[in-house]
Amino acid sequence: MVGPQQTLADTSTMLKLLADQRRRHALDLLSAADRPRSVAALASDVADREREESATSVERPRTEDLRIELYHVHLPMLAESGLIEFDRDRKTATLARSLGTVDGLPFSP
Repeated sequence: MVGPQQTLADTSTMLKLLADQRRRHALDLLSAADRPRSVAALASDVADREREESATSVERPRTEDLRIELYHVHLPMLAESGLIEFDRDRKTATLARSLGTVDGLPFSP
């Protein structure tokens, strides 16, 4: 049985994960994919979204820097939480099969 402390911890973890816009973009892109996505392709698509959002002179992300950040920071966090499956060797990520769909989750970018 899951107690109230576990529920609070789960909620806190989920809020922390979804607080980062890059993780929200990655989850959104993975939820639309029908097969595993390469980290490079995911980084490119996240960078495209960020470029679209920053029409001002704000520094735009470099895709290679973003790829490294996704690989070492964001994707491992999402995998540890069980939201995605991350294959470090193949450098691919996919939405966790156990989730099925994440339409109800509040991660819209």
